[in-house]
Amino acid sequence: MAKLNLALLGGFQARLEAGAALVLPTRKSQALLAYLALPSGQSHPRDKLAALLWGGIREESARASLRQALFSLRRALGEDASAVLRQEGDLVALNPVAVEVDVANFESAVALETTESLVRAVDLYCGDLLAGLGVDETPFEEWLIGERERLRELALEALAKLLASQRRAGATAAAVGTALRLLTLDPLQEAVHRTLMRLYADLGRRGAALRQYQQCVTVLQRELGTAPEAETKQLYQEILQRRPSVAIVETMEDVRIDEASASPGMLVGRDAELGTLRALLDEATAGSVRMVALVGDAGIGKSRLANALTAAARARRARAIVGRCYENERMLPFAPWIDAFRSARLTPDDADLRVLEPVWRAELARLLPELAPPDLLHSDDRTRLFEAVSRLVEALAVRRPLVILLEDVHWADDASMGLLGYVRRHLHGARVLIAVTARAEELAETAVVRQALEDLQDQQRLVKLALAPLDRKDTLALVHATARTGSDPSTWERLGEDIWTASEGNPFMVVETIRALEQGAGGAVPHPLPLPEKVRHVISRRVERLGHHARELTVVAAVIGRAFDFPVLQQAAGLGEADAAAAVEELVRRRVLHGVGERFDFTHDRIREVAYDALLMPRRRLLHRRVAEAIEAFVGVDRDPHALALARHYREAGVWDKAVASFRQAGAYAMARAGYREAVACLELALEALGHVAGGRETTEIAVDVRLELRTALYPLGEFGRTLAYLREAQPLAEQLHDDRRLGRVSAYLCVALRRLGDFEGAIEAGERTLSRAAAIDDLPLQVATTLYLAQALWFSGAGHRAVEVFRRNVTALTSDQLRQRFGTPGYPGVFSMTDMATVLAERGELDEAKSIGAQGLAVAEELAHPFTTIAACLAMASVSIAAGEFAEAITRLERARSLCDGGDFPVQRVSMLARLGYAYVRSGRLVDGLALLEGAAEHVDRIDGFWRPTLLGWLSEGYLLAGRVEDAAQVADRAQTLTPGNAPNVRASMLRLGAEVASHGAQADVERAAGLYREAAVLADALDLRLLRAHCHLGLGRLYRSAGDPGGRAELSAAVDAFRSMGVAYWLSIAQSELLSA
Repeated sequence: MAKLNLALLGGFQARLEAGAALVLPTRKSQALLAYLALPSGQSHPRDKLAALLWGGIREESARASLRQALFSLRRALGEDASAVLRQEGDLVALNPVAVEVDVANFESAVALETTESLVRAVDLYCGDLLAGLGVDETPFEEWLIGERERLRELALEALAKLLASQRRAGATAAAVGTALRLLTLDPLQEAVHRTLMRLYADLGRRGAALRQYQQCVTVLQRELGTAPEAETKQLYQEILQRRPSVAIVETMEDVRIDEASASPGMLVGRDAELGTLRALLDEATAGSVRMVALVGDAGIGKSRLANALTAAARARRARAIVGRCYENERMLPFAPWIDAFRSARLTPDDADLRVLEPVWRAELARLLPELAPPDLLHSDDRTRLFEAVSRLVEALAVRRPLVILLEDVHWADDASMGLLGYVRRHLHGARVLIAVTARAEELAETAVVRQALEDLQDQQRLVKLALAPLDRKDTLALVHATARTGSDPSTWERLGEDIWTASEGNPFMVVETIRALEQGAGGAVPHPLPLPEKVRHVISRRVERLGHHARELTVVAAVIGRAFDFPVLQQAAGLGEADAAAAVEELVRRRVLHGVGERFDFTHDRIREVAYDALLMPRRRLLHRRVAEAIEAFVGVDRDPHALALARHYREAGVWDKAVASFRQAGAYAMARAGYREAVACLELALEALGHVAGGRETTEIAVDVRLELRTALYPLGEFGRTLAYLREAQPLAEQLHDDRRLGRVSAYLCVALRRLGDFEGAIEAGERTLSRAAAIDDLPLQVATTLYLAQALWFSGAGHRAVEVFRRNVTALTSDQLRQRFGTPGYPGVFSMTDMATVLAERGELDEAKSIGAQGLAVAEELAHPFTTIAACLAMASVSIAAGEFAEAITRLERARSLCDGGDFPVQRVSMLARLGYAYVRSGRLVDGLALLEGAAEHVDRIDGFWRPTLLGWLSEGYLLAGRVEDAAQVADRAQTLTPGNAPNVRASMLRLGAEVASHGAQADVERAAGLYREAAVLADALDLRLLRAHCHLGLGRLYRSAGDPGGRAELSAAVDAFRSMGVAYWLSIAQSELLSA
């Protein structure tokens, strides 16, 4: 005999023992079966059953409907119908032997009262009896409501007993789950909230305990309009005063979103947006990487939607990590990413991290030092860091889907946006959803952030959700949803129109107005005022209603300016632990602050803004100083990540010497992470602060050093004009100090800046002067760097032979260890000496040595994993390959450089890379791809220095010639000629040959003019010993003469063949030989 299994708790499911689901055609037939099963074996008269489920129709019809339902039931049961369903005369019942019902099992388990039986009972209770089964019959509904309440009370009793049993047994982790289940059934049990807070605290999960209090505050306020009991407040304060444990890893429940934020009632008028977010989450969960940007004005509801997204993710057992950007941390590289990953509480032993190879864990330690042991070494390569983060994201999404939320990216640093784009472009098939929020009005002022988001949107890698204000209907609905339970509806009906007019549909303004009115801080809604003033007015009134200590902590927290730790807040406020804890409890209860992990932050930036603006300047300065001192005491020796915050506070406090030191430290921290723009901003603020420090030798020394540090940060950005200006300022200061070492460094950097700006003579003079000074004071780092700079200036000036000699000094004199030292420069001078020397040798036709020395330099660069140096080495070796006609090899080098440029902030090198790659593509037959890259590079030709601009345009002109676009080639060649520096004869020689190439093409080829230009270029190439260029002039002249029927063509082509053969240039040799055979 097959047994019928009925699961009625949480829904309706009937299944025969064999596994087949029992399909009943109507809800009433399901309701009939459920009624007969509670309890099984009890007989019911047919009249009673008919009245229960068909009471609204005539008796005959009701009995007919009952007969039809019983027939449907017997048919569904099939051959087991007689064993399961008993019909004796007018009575109907289920055979208790043939039927198993989860309700009966649940009741039996509760009655046993053992820990094991209670666990079984709790597992069986999957929800309300027959949840979702609605039957529009009053007798049945009355019975169902009664049974539901009885079973719910029984479930609460079981959970309470199980919770007590688990606590007695010390099963704290299991007790947490039980308490959460209990609060799901009855969230108003304040005693259970307290129990759960204690359990979390016992587990060391202090942040979860503090958040549980917030949830308690929210539900009591919303449902009962009351505050927590004194015992609950006291418990919160006691937990708050405990020091957080850094060794505890949060579980998913630890980071549940604040109920107030996730409450559906508070997300009014956003159904469409929520639908889009849930659809994206579905797609990400299924294995498609997705990204969404929530964009709108301040207070429009971006964070609430984002919180709803993370709550939905966690409900699906996904992991959600959250990072936030702050206005005063724009100069801190990767700050939101660091926050996000730290919100996941990863440790070196985390299972998700163990799948990563040590090399990637070492790279991650640049952002999160706690994730790798100190013996693992990382590189300075930003691309490797980006790749490590990308791999970490993939690893975190293996076991369960991952949602990454970065809030307020309108305040993001450039490095973070670069990482965001990289991660989005390089993730494939991972179960990841990336969400960002941004203020629309701020994006207009942040070009980098705006462009990054627009690029991702153009690439169809990002969905943008623009949030508009609520309309009148939704605003009024939000008013009623926000007002506390039990308040007079007529009051809010009357005030709703005023609030709609005043708020203009801004949800934050609506909520703040209601909170102010409920807390007795408001009267008539000030709707004639402009929106910012309305917000200020409402918030100010709320703050004024706070207790004395709570008001004090509000202004101190506003001065801190971002998420903060309780000890920092307490020390800066000068309060005892108990007073500070009581004040924080009040601020959380009144929704001024909320917990963010182990830390606290304002529930909205507008509250922080209003509180801060209300401070008078003298007190503001005092508090900034107290905050800085509190941060220093709290972080101890680990100052680097906090240097920017310290600098800002000391600056606002007028403690200028400490502000200078902290800004310099923040700049160095940024530069170590290739955050060059952020470093420049920090160092310029250091200079500004230094202007307030009393003069003296030490101040002057710092003034020189900061300007030299600025030069190092500006160089990779191609900001040569600004670099020169700072060096000009530093020079007289160094002379005033009579400090040869500082003067030497200034002079060496002047050599570079002057060369990049086209003053080769001035650069050579500065370089030679610096070398003499370096030798006199025996300063090896200065000698090495200046040797490189002088050789580069000589190369650019056309003195290639002498440049090679100077480069060779470094190449031959430096030891293997010294080749791997930076000597205080942005890159590695030994490597640059080798790769730049290779480029000059290639121009001179000494290709074998060029390839050999260049390959050595590139190998060292790759070993050092320093992106700036490696990109430069790849560019140099690509130039050698292009000179040799080895375009496939050049493309390999340039694709490597491209990957590095994509991962960092290298605008100058990026343009040079794209131009070379485009030319290599064109020469290898990929005309369309190559011309696209060359044209894109030409649009940004002003980013590179004047020496290279004509060459870049020359490659584009040659590409047009190969594509048959002679007129375009001529226009670009004319522009290149115009940009050719008068003091760069090697560039001029190349441009003369380019002019000859253009003149010799097309239907209207000017043979005489082309021949003259070839000859002029060849003479200049001979004078400069540019053998490769001279060979190309022979080849061009030979082609020109042959096409014009001039017998001199064979001689020129023969000279080209001999020249290319002597240099070992196989590609061009084969072309020259082919032309000679055709002559």
